[in-house]
Amino acid sequence: MAKGEKRAGSGGDARAPEAAVGTPTPPAAATVPTPAPTAAVPTPAPAVVPTPAPAPAAVPTPAPAPAAVPTPAPARVKPPGRVIALVSFYLVVLLVSGVEYLHWSWLHRYFAGNLHEVTFGTIWWGALGGVTISLSGIVGHADRWKPELNLWHVFKPFLSAVAAAVSVLIFGLLITSTGAQRASASSVTFLVLAFIVGYREEIFRDLLKKAADLILSQTSAAPTPPGTASGTEVPGGPAAHTA
Repeated sequence: MAKGEKRAGSGGDARAPEAAVGTPTPPAAATVPTPAPTAAVPTPAPAVVPTPAPAPAAVPTPAPAPAAVPTPAPARVKPPGRVIALVSFYLVVLLVSGVEYLHWSWLHRYFAGNLHEVTFGTIWWGALGGVTISLSGIVGHADRWKPELNLWHVFKPFLSAVAAAVSVLIFGLLITSTGAQRASASSVTFLVLAFIVGYREEIFRDLLKKAADLILSQTSAAPTPPGTASGTEVPGGPAAHTA
């Protein structure tokens, strides 16, 4: 029995290895290499972005001055030939009439016997003053003539003659108002005054103003008739006695 058990035991043991050999052994798991710890990468510090300086306040650029536009030269306007011819004709007429007057012609007899103070010489010298100022204007404005003055040159000698005649009468009135005699002023004084008034019409206006002031002052200073007060009749006045 014992031997049989041994056999059986030995037989069982002999089969065990066979069974162990016949069973495939699973392959060992592959060993995954553990990665070496990486070195710590330093965290970069945040970049400091410089804050831009505030832009300077914009200074307004002054607008460029407009280009200077050249002023066109005024057009050169010359005196019309007809005005020059007319004023020259006036001068010739005055010279011829002056010569005729000096030779005791009918002009001298007419003016000496009819116009008294307003003599031919007064009118002649006044018109000569007007022609002289007209010629001066033509020469002085030869390159800047004003066409609106054409009529002034046409009638200037006649206006000057009238102004001279009136001025001589006013001048005689002013002399008389001072108590002096008209004969105290020589005839040359009247002729010179006539020429000046014909040349400068402003003097004629001044004489008119003085004559008006003189006449008005004499009128206001006239004595009040007896029996009136401020021009109003009062009882007992002249009208009461003649009633």
